[in-house]
Amino acid sequence: MLSGAAGDESTIKIWDMEARECVKTINAQQTVMCASANAGSTRAVIGGHSGMVSHWDIHEGKRIASLKGHSGNSLVWSVAITPDGRFAVSGSQDKTVKVWDLEAGTCVGTLEGHQSSVHSVAISPTAP
Repeated sequence: MLSGAAGDESTIKIWDMEARECVKTINAQQTVMCASANAGSTRAVIGGHSGMVSHWDIHEGKRIASLKGHSGNSLVWSVAITPDGRFAVSGSQDKTVKVWDLEAGTCVGTLEGHQSSVHSVAISPTAP
């Protein structure tokens, strides 16, 4: 079973939880505030300082797309990805949740109504 972790040093580390060892380090090229991988551990999304959400191919260690939608330089505090890796959501300092179509590389919706920063988002494991 693989697990991912992100940190201020602009990297994403992929861990083999059984062996308790890092099997891959990916240079995210930005400070990473949050990360989430899909159930098959093939895709990941990360959020950072620039209001940007990045979509990654974990096996190749390459960024697929940079998704801009949060206001200005808002911090992206939390991200989640659907089990099939098709959609993601992100919560930000700009008080919104963005819904992303990762295949198209576009924002397909904005959820508004929070009175302060959105620090946590989640997707049901049974979501499409």
